[in-house]
Amino acid sequence: MHFDWPHPATARAVTDSGWTPARRIDIAPWIDRLEGEGYHVSPPAAAILESFGNLAVRPLEDPHSLWGADSLFFDPIDVGNGMYERYYDFESALGHRMTPLAANSSSTSFLLILDDGRLVSDGVLALHLLGNSLPEALDLLIRRHRTPPTLLSYDLPIPAARRTRVS
Repeated sequence: MHFDWPHPATARAVTDSGWTPARRIDIAPWIDRLEGEGYHVSPPAAAILESFGNLAVRPLEDPHSLWGADSLFFDPIDVGNGMYERYYDFESALGHRMTPLAANSSSTSFLLILDDGRLVSDGVLALHLLGNSLPEALDLLIRRHRTPPTLLSYDLPIPAARRTRVS
């Protein structure tokens, strides 16, 4: 899978993680398990997981970043296991299916892809729009150079979703 990375630092972090354009892993067990829980694994989600599955992407240390560096580990089961009810609520509010992709190393934020190709972060009390493509989303997570817009906010512990801003 070929990507045009928006910034050299993003390309370096992704390459340093072990990713190459030719990298492929078997994701059939993940698909079976995710679909068994109710998720829909879209073709873009499957392509990302085949290319990045089991990799840990480590952001570069940068004193000018807006938040601390936190590695991102691509394992959809780590994100989605037992969480479909929560994400179904978000899917209903957004009108789009979601597929889990990755979790940050502190387990405070989870990366998911919508069926329209946008990537979101499920973090503290909100879904944030990270980008319209994987390169855009990883660029933001690696460089941490801007605050992502809120796509949906919710209340804990039940994700009683309410729309705040949809891009």
